[in-house]
Amino acid sequence: MCAIIDLYSRYVSGWSLSNTMTSEWCTRKLETAIMVYVAPEILNNDQGRQFTAKEFHT
Repeated sequence: MCAIIDLYSRYVSGWSLSNTMTSEWCTRKLETAIMVYVAPEILNNDQGRQFTAKEFHT
């Protein structure tokens, strides 16, 4: 499960479930949430391999 949450308002901007959490999938979920809402000033994420991959940071 990947959830994009505004910690100030605790509003869930986007979420999705996946059997295989690839870095491409996580990147698409974040891009979708940014297109619908505004880009965050600070992005805090898990330190799993899908979030530390090169594809997620470009």
